[in-house]
Amino acid sequence: MQQNIDLNFHFQGRKQQYHILFDYLRHKIEDLGPDVLMKIRKGYIVFSRNRCFAVVYIKLSHIYLEFAASPSLYNNRLRKVDSFRWSGRINRGIKLNNHGEINQELVNYLKQSYAVS
Repeated sequence: MQQNIDLNFHFQGRKQQYHILFDYLRHKIEDLGPDVLMKIRKGYIVFSRNRCFAVVYIKLSHIYLEFAASPSLYNNRLRKVDSFRWSGRINRGIKLNNHGEINQELVNYLKQSYAVS
């Protein structure tokens, strides 16, 4: 059983610098629809609807966002993710360091991920 973790757990020490960036990303994700749920786990933060469609990891040097995308999606900003935890649904990832990287293109990818969840 997963215990409840406070969101601030992910922003301790040097990770504090990414709290504002995460809040901005969270706002963009939650704007996708009224049924978006955020679940805070010890090592990551999950956004789901019926199924998980985005996972956020707060690292010391960046935020890492993983999401579901068409297997044919190619973009030099994105990395292919081999995720056993999410049954292959979460298959793309991107490092985020600033607000400008959360652009309309990324929001569109998240919309598609949300739509298939």
